[in-house]
Amino acid sequence: MPKKIKISVLGGGIWGSVIADILASKQSNEVIVWEFFKNYAYILNKKRAHPNFKELKINKRITITMSLEEALKKADLCVIAVPSRHVRTVIEQARPFVSRKMIFLSLSKGIEADTLMTVSEIIEDELPGLKNRVMAFSGPSFAMEVARKIPTKIILAGRKSLSISKVSKVFNIHPLGIEISHDRKGVELGGALKNVYAIGGGIVKGLTGTGKNTKAAYLTASLQEMKKIIIKLGGHRDTICGLSTTGDLILTSTSNMSRNYRFGKKLAEHKNPKKALREIKTTTEGYNSVLSAKRLCRKNKVKAPIINRIWKIIYKNAKPETILDSIGLRIG
Repeated sequence: MPKKIKISVLGGGIWGSVIADILASKQSNEVIVWEFFKNYAYILNKKRAHPNFKELKINKRITITMSLEEALKKADLCVIAVPSRHVRTVIEQARPFVSRKMIFLSLSKGIEADTLMTVSEIIEDELPGLKNRVMAFSGPSFAMEVARKIPTKIILAGRKSLSISKVSKVFNIHPLGIEISHDRKGVELGGALKNVYAIGGGIVKGLTGTGKNTKAAYLTASLQEMKKIIIKLGGHRDTICGLSTTGDLILTSTSNMSRNYRFGKKLAEHKNPKKALREIKTTTEGYNSVLSAKRLCRKNKVKAPIINRIWKIIYKNAKPETILDSIGLRIG
């Protein structure tokens, strides 16, 4: 990386804006945020605050744009921060402005429903010339805590050591602590799957008659199921015990700051899934990831009773209480 670098952040959501703000705190970084929605772009630019998190003040050094060409022109690093279901479309539109030397880093977590690709794989599929220059950024990291400068450990995962080392130096800014991994597949699977299990964690919490014992049993069973899936798909065993899997699962399956967890709690109240999503307002990645995770397990012949049960609760009107069946428990 050159001493002075241009960083393009695609997506002005809370997480993208928080990361952009941290990067802009370093004088050698030129940061530009691309935002699709006109009203969001206006608020970010004019009011220098985020519509969904007004406590976050946007650094005046950050440029806000609705032009992908402006955002990507001469960029050294492109950070993907749009919801995972929109990644392919955004990359397709960005393709004419991508340089051969640009490095991509995905903050987005998810598995594409049709192809069952992770976000990094989607980027490589759309931009085949980017071999070894696409990385993933994952781990237990609530954006609102990072915005408040609460110390947070993150995994940076990629295939090429030199590129990972260069990017890790860019992101080594308080409050972030960077850990490097070469298991990009395992890290991304952990980041995507934990969103599904977090929904189940919310359901377990919201049910009448459950307690901390129940929650501990659920988290243990979820981790075991994740382990089967990740190893089956080629992930490393060490990744299972790491930040992007165990760490992220514990964080998002036990806290009201997690949208997926709150969504699960609303399902436990027998609320219609679509109504529950509307009440949460911001993107709940786990809702779509349930379908992808179920298809992924079926394709790879992995038995995943928890994922299957969450799918039935959301899409087949199964009773929320049946989540306990998947871990060998019941109420009453």
